[in-house]
Formats: sequence, C-alpha cells, structure tokens
Amino acid sequence: MCLSESTAPGKKLPEIGLRLCGACNLTYDRDDLVRRLPGLLPEASFVTAQSGIRYAALLVVHGCPNACTSEFNLAVPENRRVRIGSPEDLPAAVEQLRRIIRM
Repeated sequence: MCLSESTAPGKKLPEIGLRLCGACNLTYDRDDLVRRLPGLLPEASFVTAQSGIRYAALLVVHGCPNACTSEFNLAVPENRRVRIGSPEDLPAAVEQLRRIIRM
C-alpha cells in the first residue's frame, strides 16, 4: 500500500511505515483516517511497514482501546514511532511525524 508518492522527478519523499490493527474491534473509521494522511502530511509518503526495513518514522494505527497492533520485528527506533488510538490523536500525530522527518 502506497498512499502517496513524490511528484517531483528525482525527489523521493521520506517514507513513513504504516502498521494497522487487524480491524477486529474497530471503534472508529480507521480507513478514513488513513486516507486523510497524505493530504495532512504531503512532505512524506506512507507505505505498509514491512519487518526489518528502516523508515523515517513509523505510524501505528490502533482501531480500539485494546492497542494490540503488532510492532514486532519493525526496524524503527522507539523515538521515531507514533501511535494513534482514536481520531482525536490525529492532529498531534501528524505534528509529531512532521518533527521526526525533519530531524
């Protein structure tokens, strides 16, 4: 899943790995929130996080308060990981991601 890509030739945007929960107990429209990400943070691209790959940052989207989304085997340091557990977390998460990719 690639949610956004650079439009400038030769310019690659920093990749943010995206890890979603299994959607077993959703309490909000997680997919809608994810679809909004490229418009809120156009200076990065969002890709499905794969084990062992380093990304500029990692965004973990929990669909309910259980927060059971797996972060196992992800090669992104803890200080570059951002978590969302509800739509209310989105603005702060976007700002945190923006700060991380500017580091």
